Amino acid sequence: MSEPSTIISAIGKSLAYLVYGWAVQKYEKSKESDVTCLVLTTGKTKFVETYKAEYGTTGDVYMCDIEDEILKKPEHAHILALKQHDVTMYEAKLF
Repeated sequence: MSEPSTIISAIGKSLAYLVYGWAVQKYEKSKESDVTCLVLTTGKTKFVETYKAEYGTTGDVYMCDIEDEILKKPEHAHILALKQHDVTMYEAKLF
C-alpha cells in the first residue's frame, strides 16, 4: 500500500514545485517595467519637435533630455567646459 501513496506524494511534490516556480516567475515578471527607451546622442531637439508636431503630446510618451538634466547640476560644470574645447571627450564623458 505504500507504493500508491509514494506515487501520489511524488506527484504532489512535483505539482507543488511547478506551482511555486510559476508563482515566482509571475512575481518577478510583475516587477518588470513596460517602459521603452530611446537614447539619441544627436538630433534630440529636432526629434522631439518633429514627434510633437506629428503626434501631439500624449501621456503615453515621456520626453526627457538627459543632457540638460545632467548639465543642470553644478558638479557637472567640467563636462560642459569640455563641450567648448573637445567635443569627442565631452560626448564620451556625458554618454
